[in-house]
Amino acid sequence: MNLESFKTNEGIKLNYQLITQKGSKANLVLVHGYSGNHTVWLNVIKNLKQKYNILLFDLRGHGLSDKPKKKSLYTIPNFVSDLEALINHTKLKNVYLVGYSSGGLFSMYYSLKHKKNVKGIILISTNHTNFLKFRLPFLDSLTFLVKGIFNTCAFLFRNFNKKKYNFLDYTKLKSKSPVFKELSLVPLDIYFWCINTLLDKNMEGKINEIDVPVLIVRGSKDLLTTRRECSYLAKKIRSSEFKTILNIDHHIVLNKPKKVASLIDSFIAKQNN
Repeated sequence: MNLESFKTNEGIKLNYQLITQKGSKANLVLVHGYSGNHTVWLNVIKNLKQKYNILLFDLRGHGLSDKPKKKSLYTIPNFVSDLEALINHTKLKNVYLVGYSSGGLFSMYYSLKHKKNVKGIILISTNHTNFLKFRLPFLDSLTFLVKGIFNTCAFLFRNFNKKKYNFLDYTKLKSKSPVFKELSLVPLDIYFWCINTLLDKNMEGKINEIDVPVLIVRGSKDLLTTRRECSYLAKKIRSSEFKTILNIDHHIVLNKPKKVASLIDSFIAKQNN
């Protein structure tokens, strides 16, 4: 796959690919989550790329994009800013955002800032707030302690970084729950900085402002994104529906790419009818 590169205003190089199709029915922007890269989507888009224009990219600190070693560069606003910059750079209009895990969070924030440029959102395995709140509510009040542990881990691992990090093509991955494999792909301090943003996030007062159609997708065995949270999101977002894929965990995109593609296709067709 031939990737192009683009530099943000901060000088951070982001790698991306824009797949265009003559007579395209829609513009899709696919946003992966922390510790992943754009190849998590490759099996998903096998049949979609004949119908749609598709933008894939690697988040800052991930895949083939730059990995600057500065904590302040890894915040939710920075990731959302990168998404804005790439969409502007590629001149895509009226986009459908498909966000996987934390990529769904960035997609929701983008949609609130650019309501006129978003036609719909698909949230896959996505939390809208501190994941402890719905999964382990008794630990929610101890978020500051968990963040302290992650910050300490980032500090301890700051000197245990390789000169070059492997690039993982997820289509060739044998294990479809690659948590430990992914830890070798991103500098560990960057990894812990990113995870800490998941404890900061809170769209509680904003999700009811999302006024585009939204599809919420969760695996029935997902330990991070609970059914209760997804039901709550579906209740708060006016034009939304919630679908569960049975017998699958957080890694829906990797384990059920055909099902994900079918859901994307059906969702767009429904909006265009």
